[in-house]
Amino acid sequence: MDDSMKTADTADDANMAETPEGYTFHTYPAKVESVHLPTAAGNVWTATPSDPALVEVAPGTDETMPDGAVHHVVKVTPKASGNATVKFERRATANASDPVLETRTINFMVH
Repeated sequence: MDDSMKTADTADDANMAETPEGYTFHTYPAKVESVHLPTAAGNVWTATPSDPALVEVAPGTDETMPDGAVHHVVKVTPKASGNATVKFERRATANASDPVLETRTINFMVH
């Protein structure tokens, strides 16, 4: 990873804000990254990786941030070098046939 990518990676690690749509994590294999999503009572987020050989997605948990805000935090672990995305979809329930209320696609540039 060159110096500019190392700077971007350091910024990823310090982030406690919600992860915006289209955000790109600059990372490397086996380094766990945290995606921060908004919470809503009863809502469920599902995650679909574009390539499960490149990234592994763990179940998310609601966590309280230092400022008191609660985020749904999902740990994503890059497994190999390459580019992958994870599509996060929020629904009112765990029923996959319910309408999607929000979608965020997050990019992972694995060096």
